[in-house]
Amino acid sequence: MCSSPCKKALVDTSILIYFVEQNIDLLELFLQDEICQLVITTHVLEELKYMATTAKGDKSRKARVALEVLREKISLHPALFALRYYPFNLPTDDLLVEVAASGRYIILTADKILKNKAAKRGIDVLFLRKSSKKLT
Repeated sequence: MCSSPCKKALVDTSILIYFVEQNIDLLELFLQDEICQLVITTHVLEELKYMATTAKGDKSRKARVALEVLREKISLHPALFALRYYPFNLPTDDLLVEVAASGRYIILTADKILKNKAAKRGIDVLFLRKSSKKLT
């Protein structure tokens, strides 16, 4: 597994879609910044399901593939993932910020708006720079 301190990362929908677009293995995230667990919220899963059924064309396909990849990786490596339900009626990005602020999580995203919201609250973010394809 990873060395101390262990970081748990809340995963945003944008990073899952990006990994599908670039055909990157989700498990590569564990090589980043001492991440030892990826936390997937039901909000993110619902967002992916919504995109898979209502989006048009390629966006729908990417969401379906992201859901399939998540199911596969979670079934093969259950200790590396945590599925969490939070009973808050908030948009997904706001939920991720609130949970990260209260639970010592970092946020993993490719969304600049979410990155900025989290930074304003003093939350650590691993942000995917699409130009360099690296997390910073």
